[in-house]
Amino acid sequence: MHLLDEARINFTRSRSFGSLKEAKSAIYKSKTSKGKKLKKHVRKTIESLNLDWVEREDLKKISVAFPTRGRSEICLDAITNCLELAKYPSTIQFVLAIDDDDQKHNTVIYEFMEKNPKIDIRIISKPRREFKDFSMYTNDLASASTGYWFFMYNDDLFIETKEWDEVVRSLDDNRIYQPATPNFEKKKKKKLPKNFIANPLIPKTWMDALGKVVYEKDPWADKWLMDLTKKLNCRVHLQELHLYNRRFKESGDAYLNDKTFKDRQSRSNQYKRRRDRDKSHLGGIGSQERAESLLEAYNALKKLFRKRP
Repeated sequence: MHLLDEARINFTRSRSFGSLKEAKSAIYKSKTSKGKKLKKHVRKTIESLNLDWVEREDLKKISVAFPTRGRSEICLDAITNCLELAKYPSTIQFVLAIDDDDQKHNTVIYEFMEKNPKIDIRIISKPRREFKDFSMYTNDLASASTGYWFFMYNDDLFIETKEWDEVVRSLDDNRIYQPATPNFEKKKKKKLPKNFIANPLIPKTWMDALGKVVYEKDPWADKWLMDLTKKLNCRVHLQELHLYNRRFKESGDAYLNDKTFKDRQSRSNQYKRRRDRDKSHLGGIGSQERAESLLEAYNALKKLFRKRP
């Protein structure tokens, strides 16, 4: 098992560990405000990466795409983790949506790109969107992606499966796949619908047929995808690929209880209050426009994705 998976030690930003023994020796106890002990992943510095870089243009590329704001080190953790656990890192593409007013974050990522020109990273830089338009990030990312598979990722995720890219390439392209996220699923067990979607793998055939990934007027793109894939009966829970959700609510990692997380929670709550006052607000959940978008998408995708009895 990989170092990140075995050690599970407290998040460390300033040093690299050359062995599992050295990593475990750095374990220390930390508590949240509720007094719960935390166990977190170790971060290897960028300089310590030792990737087996083999160009494989014959293999299908995977686009790992996510919006990110004010989280340079967390973002680089996500990127390096994906590369370290891939069998063929050269086949992984990263597409990032970074707001144009997030200058420090943009600068750090561009510097990383200059130091690592082999890594395929694309940046979309546009004015910051209001929360109601959050799903537009997803479609922007999909439009800029060139991979056969579109991985709707987050900057606060870790992959836990070695050679995960080969798992993805073995999948049929007439399904939507939700990787297993044990710590998220355990935390939300009583609230999660059976067909929940959070970070799906979506094939290029979906984008080709629909012209987009999600409906843009509902900020919770995952809920729209849940409704659509339930109707199509094309969603598969992918137990062969495991993720670890580092979001503060799921992991208790105090480092992730940052300005970005708090701002996102605040903007989400404000939108929910507005939505609850008017169920048809901005074409969101419960609106006629959203229902029509689901029907339109269903008709466009049913020949390719609908599971036959």
